Amino acid sequence: MLGARADRDGAHGDDRQGGFGAPEAAPAPVDEPTPEPTVTSPVETAADRFGNAVAERHRWVAQLAFSMCGDSIRAEDAVADAYARLWARYRRGRIDNVLPHLVRGVIARLRDHPTRRTVTLDDERGTKEPARSALLALPFEERAVLVLHYVEGISLGEVAVLLGEDEHTVAGRADGGLARLAGHLEMPA
Repeated sequence: MLGARADRDGAHGDDRQGGFGAPEAAPAPVDEPTPEPTVTSPVETAADRFGNAVAERHRWVAQLAFSMCGDSIRAEDAVADAYARLWARYRRGRIDNVLPHLVRGVIARLRDHPTRRTVTLDDERGTKEPARSALLALPFEERAVLVLHYVEGISLGEVAVLLGEDEHTVAGRADGGLARLAGHLEMPA
């Protein structure tokens, strides 16, 4: 009796197959090939391209912003604001390369909205970081060049492209920034 019921009702002891109420599909006959599933590739939209470009560089841009201002909240605000402003132009097809425009947007946001509080950075031992404090005391344009070139390791030519400025201007800001930085740190230039 038990064997007959198992044969009639399947292994589950009832008339449901797989427990979902739908009978299993019959296997395809041997002489008919099963059709290959067609794979359709989704069309990449402007939002997808922008999202991918942002995802590739977000961490670097956020670190750059933090190096520029020394405040993680202010840095994230600047990056978010730059994304929002950039997206408006990108979706209209006015921008091809996101990175230079993003860097300029972050730098402009940090320059146009200076912090109103004094930034004091401590390392894990609780001592002041004189180099970072001196860097934050520099004029903004010099600080941007020094952070991009010396902290991020970007060549002066590439910094000029990112900032949309002449390479000689960028080199002059690097020299002036180093001289001021040495003065802040009381080191020979």
